[in-house]
Amino acid sequence: MELDDKVTILENDLAIIKTTTKDVLVELKELMLRDHNPLGAPKLSDQRTVNDRPVIVVSS
Repeated sequence: MELDDKVTILENDLAIIKTTTKDVLVELKELMLRDHNPLGAPKLSDQRTVNDRPVIVVSS
């Protein structure tokens, strides 16, 4: 396998990783907007307030 082939394979793998990461962030953002944060605290009293929640920004 030549270097050009390896570079092409790595570029394709990177594109897949970027797409998958973006999809996961979009899904997490949608869940957070519905106040269902799978990464959040289980009890309401332990959850962050609106002012100190993390902001997720996804660009295309």
